[in-house]
Amino acid sequence: MNVHAFGGQLAATFCPVDAWRLQLGGGAYRLSGSGLGSPLPLTDSAWAIVLTSGASFIPVRRNGFELGFGIEGALHLQRPRFEIRGYREVFRSSLMGGSFLFRLAQSFE
Repeated sequence: MNVHAFGGQLAATFCPVDAWRLQLGGGAYRLSGSGLGSPLPLTDSAWAIVLTSGASFIPVRRNGFELGFGIEGALHLQRPRFEIRGYREVFRSSLMGGSFLFRLAQSFE
């Protein structure tokens, strides 16, 4: 199974202190999948809807330059899945996910 995704995410951020940033948001992604190794050309598409939350620590801020790291978690409200009829389910996204982020940014004001 080969799966590709395209989508977006929108989040509200809160900075309780200068070096910390908290966020809460959500996103939607359109996944397209195609079967591999099958004699038939099998393709399908599905939507994924997620709630996200995260925290970032940004200790370096100088002249619009930011350097930091953070964590983000996601709860999938609508979990996409792909199956091949007569065979079985070949892909289902997890209920929850997470990531570790490295942040390097330049602001122009």
